[in-house]
Amino acid sequence: MIKTFTQHLVLWLHLLFVVFTIGPVTIAISSTPRYIRQRDVKVVRYLSRTTFIFALASLGVLIAGEALASMIKVHGSSLAGQPWVIISATLFIVALALLALIIRDQRRAIKALDGAALLAGTTSVVPTSASTGSAVVPATTPADTPSAGTVPSDTTISDTAPAGPAEAGPAEAGPAPAGPAPAGPASAGPASAESAPADTPSAQPTPGTPTPVGAEAGHLANVEQSRIAMMGGLVGLIWLVILVLMVWH
Repeated sequence: MIKTFTQHLVLWLHLLFVVFTIGPVTIAISSTPRYIRQRDVKVVRYLSRTTFIFALASLGVLIAGEALASMIKVHGSSLAGQPWVIISATLFIVALALLALIIRDQRRAIKALDGAALLAGTTSVVPTSASTGSAVVPATTPADTPSAGTVPSDTTISDTAPAGPAEAGPAEAGPAPAGPAPAGPASAGPASAESAPADTPSAQPTPGTPTPVGAEAGHLANVEQSRIAMMGGLVGLIWLVILVLMVWH
């Protein structure tokens, strides 16, 4: 059926497009779910670009095939009018539409993985800042205040005990600050009571708030992974049917 040099040239172009576009795009699609499962954003982004480039290049398969079918004459009519050629072209167009959906799902999975990685980095930083800001600073500030007040009171009592009657006047002045000394622990009591509830509300929203968002991003990535695997298998099945039709006829 193929007689001229032009027909041979178009046939070889058709075969080259099949080998160098259908093969790489099939490998890229089949590898995408595994790297989504591994949360490897760089590889998924590379596979998405590969799928897009080779999906566009696979248009050459359809164009060269239709050109070759229009050149070949079978019983006085063009080969492009044969039912198996029409079915093959229709299935190939369906496969291209599925490739467009796969590329869309790959990009959605990339966005979901980027969001999950960003949230993971945020949650690892926030609890440390919250703990150092709310728990450490208020706890050390009131704790140092009563210690500063009790130490002078103890030293004045121990120093004035052996002093005798000559220093009785200053000794009475010494216990005078001892009156506020009990006020130091009393003030430390409310301070510790205030610091305890201050830790409770700060610890509650920090671990609880980002967890649902990160889980939602991971769930979205898993959904896109399942869709890509399903549509990739369907595209492979369509191309297998087209190959059987081509070889059979």
